[in-house]
Amino acid sequence: MRSLEAFGSILRDDFDARRSDVDDLVEFETQAANSFSNFLDLKESLEAFFLRSVDLVELRAIRNRRLRYYIEQSKSSIYAAA
Repeated sequence: MRSLEAFGSILRDDFDARRSDVDDLVEFETQAANSFSNFLDLKESLEAFFLRSVDLVELRAIRNRRLRYYIEQSKSSIYAAA
């Protein structure tokens, strides 16, 4: 994994700890990027860690420019490879 970033309600005051999911943006290293099992394994691990549903997305998969812009402007780093 190259990077993991949070975005969405978890970063805002309207986050509902009882109901909100966690939105995460992931970028995989080139050799792992085409493996769907890596994606699912990470999603399941994050759900176990956060004890809630996780929406995991790859920025390269987002075609909607407005959504991509919103995510880029609001994201916060969780992990970045050295």
